[in-house]
Amino acid sequence: MLIVLVCMAGCEAREHIPTYPLMPAAQTFEQLRTHSAQVQTVSGEGSLRMTRPDGQSIGLDAAVVLRPPDQARVRAWKFGRAVFDLTVLPGGVYVLAPRESSQREQILGAGSRAATMIRDWLKLTTGGFDANDLQERGNELIATRAEPDGGKLLCTIDRRTITARAFKLTDPTGRERFSLTLDRYVESNGNVWPTRIEAKSEEGGELRFELREVELNGELPAEAFRPPPRAERLP
Repeated sequence: MLIVLVCMAGCEAREHIPTYPLMPAAQTFEQLRTHSAQVQTVSGEGSLRMTRPDGQSIGLDAAVVLRPPDQARVRAWKFGRAVFDLTVLPGGVYVLAPRESSQREQILGAGSRAATMIRDWLKLTTGGFDANDLQERGNELIATRAEPDGGKLLCTIDRRTITARAFKLTDPTGRERFSLTLDRYVESNGNVWPTRIEAKSEEGGELRFELREVELNGELPAEAFRPPPRAERLP
């Protein structure tokens, strides 16, 4: 039984995505940018966990559609009851939350924090990241970009699969301000996408998606990013 459980755990963790011969650092980075830019739409279902900076958290079932780099829609529910509907657009963020809920204000606040994090990781993971410095560390490539405020943005890249695995934004003192972890990549329509996405920030807390049945570059309905009629635009 122990052997079977170990095997199952290993099989679940293993990714079945393309691998490549090791390339020079600059070539690997350019390939990553090219692959990332090819992802036009993402859709999937799974779970969402939102944790506030004070440690309080809520776990939800969720359906997600994305159109990088600046459009997203997340519908979340618990025990079959809708909790919120979040639409992220270039011109604003819209949230639909139950008016009778005692946690309405918390839901609206969580929606605002989630929207900020979603925008950040969509921009980072779809070809919008430039680097000033590239360092090879075995099977990893560390790409670093200096920020205008004196901080740094670091991206850890798996060279064999040419996939971004982590982003970390630090302030001028080296303290972490935002981190993004990407794991369990799957292949769909010739492209790859992470199914476990975890974003953390000091101000926003933690946002974790675990997706299944992911489809890349599929057709999305015209109303996919149309906010529901009663949705409120957040400040």
